[in-house]
Amino acid sequence: MKKFYPYILCLISIFFSLIIFDYLKLPYNENNIIQGTALIKKINPYDNIIKVYFFIFFPLAIFLIMYLLSKDAQGVVPFKKNFFLNLENCKSNIFQSKKKQINIFTFFIVLVLILEFLSLDFNILLSTIDIYHDGLVLVPSYNSFFFQNFWISTHFDYGIAANLRPLLMWKIIGFETIGAARFLDQFIVLLNKIILIFISRKISFFYNRHNTYKLIFFLLLSISSVHLSNYFSSLHSSGGSPLSLRTIFFLLFFLFLIYNFEKKNIYIKNFLLGFFSSLSFLWYNDFAFYTNIILFFFILLLFFTKNFKKILNILFGIGISWFLFFSFFGIEEIKEFFFQIKSNLQFIYYFNFLEFPKPFSNDYGSSRATKSLLLTIINGIICIHFCLDKNRQSTFEIKMLTIITFFSSIVLFKSALIRSDVYHIRYASGYVFFLSFFNFYYILLNKLELKIQILNFINSNKNFYFITLLFLILIFFELKNNFDFLQRIKSFKENIKIVLYKNDYHYLNFKPEMWSYGRKYSATNFDEDKRFIEYYKNLTKEDKCVQNFTEYLVLSYFLKKPTCTKFYNPQFIQHNINDFNFIIELKKNSPNYILYSSPIVHVDKFGKLQQDNLIKGIPNIEIFIKENYSFYESYLNKWVIYKKKLN
Repeated sequence: MKKFYPYILCLISIFFSLIIFDYLKLPYNENNIIQGTALIKKINPYDNIIKVYFFIFFPLAIFLIMYLLSKDAQGVVPFKKNFFLNLENCKSNIFQSKKKQINIFTFFIVLVLILEFLSLDFNILLSTIDIYHDGLVLVPSYNSFFFQNFWISTHFDYGIAANLRPLLMWKIIGFETIGAARFLDQFIVLLNKIILIFISRKISFFYNRHNTYKLIFFLLLSISSVHLSNYFSSLHSSGGSPLSLRTIFFLLFFLFLIYNFEKKNIYIKNFLLGFFSSLSFLWYNDFAFYTNIILFFFILLLFFTKNFKKILNILFGIGISWFLFFSFFGIEEIKEFFFQIKSNLQFIYYFNFLEFPKPFSNDYGSSRATKSLLLTIINGIICIHFCLDKNRQSTFEIKMLTIITFFSSIVLFKSALIRSDVYHIRYASGYVFFLSFFNFYYILLNKLELKIQILNFINSNKNFYFITLLFLILIFFELKNNFDFLQRIKSFKENIKIVLYKNDYHYLNFKPEMWSYGRKYSATNFDEDKRFIEYYKNLTKEDKCVQNFTEYLVLSYFLKKPTCTKFYNPQFIQHNINDFNFIIELKKNSPNYILYSSPIVHVDKFGKLQQDNLIKGIPNIEIFIKENYSFYESYLNKWVIYKKKLN
């Protein structure tokens, strides 16, 4: 009966965490004027972090304490003889991997993924533009393309390459199109899937069973994991699949990381792992912080196991990478890089905040949140078993893998604790699901015992592998319900070319009954965006740049002009943080006309306003505008335009 005590107390702890969930609060800052849900509801945005991590860690802490009190547990105190990561407390991998079989399957699965990509219906990419989210990559890319620099010309919200990713396709095809930007995003998803295959391949080599079990484990894990990254789930990367395009750099880092789990020192692998400390900041900034936190945690585990040579190699790689980072971009770009990160951290929690749905409640998104939290707790319990069970004695590599993957799932879930809507919870749960797949298949195959005759047949019969491969390929396309994939593969060049070279104004072809940011299109207003952009283009033909104080972000891209300041997104102009920097820049590049207000309204699923007019959160900017500009026109009673005053 005693062996069930940890589970019973863990379950009781979950109920206790649920009861006090609403009472875990921090005082609200009454001086806050940053627009957003936090201001409207008077909620401290850091409440999400306290509530969610308490809900996860309190039950796991109770389980761990009760588990350690049992006689069958290894220790968790570093440098003690019974420390669970000491090599003498880890089982040896007695089954040497025959990599050829798994490598063959890896090759064919990657080939199938490429064929799947070429058979996609790329016409989906021709859907109407997202005025706000598409603008987050189109406008900064055009700014950088025009000015030929980086942080100096654009205040990035995602991160340098994340905001500038259309540039690569624009350079290749020779001019700028929306379709090229969207196509590149889908190609990144393909790379995600391929990296997941190689991650699954490496993990399968850690599996301490007969090679046939390794192969089965690889197939199950790889086929499941590639479905965590989906095409067309989000055309603008704001949400989407559990392992969306924004995770690609982290997946590559994780692949290098698990290669460093091996007990032997391979200096080049250790050295290259350290490079991700700086290189990660070339993609999404939040994932760069996650990467460095997990890298530090890995170094800490190496310290606990007294693997000082690996630590020195990794630290050397970190130092060299940052030296090259500073040398390549130069001092002015680097100063702006650090300023932008610092200023973003000062307001992003208040601005982007959405309250995390209470588990087991009627809150919108509660079911998805509850699933992610419970899976995290279950993963934690299994991780404790894998690492501390004396009777199991997992290999060193499996222990490191489960710890690092569980820790990664906790760290990456932080993305769901700022803007806690369904989409952000979903894409922040990617590693929660990946670890769940790993745990399920690992336990399942450990319980499975194949007869020795079957193992010998599979191991010796090459035709079996060929038939299995063919079967997998056919099943893959059958399940995708993609019966015309051969026709699409034949014409993939033409299909891709249509997307790459489609005229940008095609994406403004809104239709009646479409809905976008509080606007419902009808037979009378479906063409208003086209009319406004043409009107504003003619009105501002003498202006060399565009200044927009609204979330109508794609405006400057369609006008084919850079923004007048680096703050292409006015959401990132904040009171007493960077508003005076903005004023200095606007004084140097003052256009004759500015867009003061637009019909873009951020509302939640129920139509409730998520933020008030942006200008109310930046009073110093409001004063500057009133002193230098005056009302000019309200075009179609939706777009408010101001004109520069004559001196």
